[in-house]
Amino acid sequence: MGSDFSYADMERSDTKSAAQKRLPDEDVSGVKTYVIESTPKPGTSSYAKIETWVRQDNFLPLRIRYYDKSGALMKTLYTKRIRNMEGRPVIVEAQMVNKKTGHSTEFVLDNLRPRKDIPDTAFTPTALEHG
Repeated sequence: MGSDFSYADMERSDTKSAAQKRLPDEDVSGVKTYVIESTPKPGTSSYAKIETWVRQDNFLPLRIRYYDKSGALMKTLYTKRIRNMEGRPVIVEAQMVNKKTGHSTEFVLDNLRPRKDIPDTAFTPTALEHG
C-alpha cells in the first residue's frame, strides 16, 4: 500500500488460524491490557510471531509487535486515538513504526461516517487492490 502497513496488517488474517498464547497482563500508559502472542502457521504469514496488547475495557489493540522469520522485531503498531461511533469504539488514529528502516506511517481517519449499504465483500484484499 506504499506505506509501513501491509494488507495483512489491516486484515489481521495472520492471527485467525495462528496458535495463541496468553502472556502476563500489562499496563500500557495506565490502561490495563491482555497480552496475546500469536504464532501463525507456517506458510500463512510473512510474520513469525505477533504480540498484541488488547485493552481489557473495549478489546481494541493498543500495541501490536510484528516479528520477522528470524525472530527479530520488524515493526510496531501504536493506537493513538479511539473514538466512539454509534456506541462502538473505533481506532481513528494509529502509527506503524518500522524498526528495520526507521520509517513510520500515520493512519488517520478524520472524516468517518458509518454506512450500512456496503457489502463485506468490498473489503477483501482483491477488491481493495482493484478498487
